Amino acid sequence: MIDLFRNLARIALPFKMLIGIATIIAFIFIVILITIFTYPSSYEEDMYLIPSILGFLWLLSAYLFIVNFSQVPVEASNPDKFWARIKFKLHRAWYHFLGLVFLGVSGLVVFITSRLISIWLR
Repeated sequence: MIDLFRNLARIALPFKMLIGIATIIAFIFIVILITIFTYPSSYEEDMYLIPSILGFLWLLSAYLFIVNFSQVPVEASNPDKFWARIKFKLHRAWYHFLGLVFLGVSGLVVFITSRLISIWLR
């Protein structure tokens, strides 16, 4: 599982800077929209908030995916020392845990996306 994530993250690694900048822009856009909404506003202004929140969530998850899984260590053929093997296995176990957390968070973002899109299209 984490080897697949590593390969996907390395493919997307050239887009890391672009995704990071887009995430920051989406966050700034959300902050601007929230400050505008503190005053009475029309529906036309409110309709941009939900897509910007969804864009921010997806961009943030993509950026964190690339940052975390591009550094996964490759399977070693046969480390000599016992403690080196234990350290290596613990390091990879941490990435397995991160992979499971990422899958859970992605499922949550998909759920939030479906709920917010149904609200936005009303």
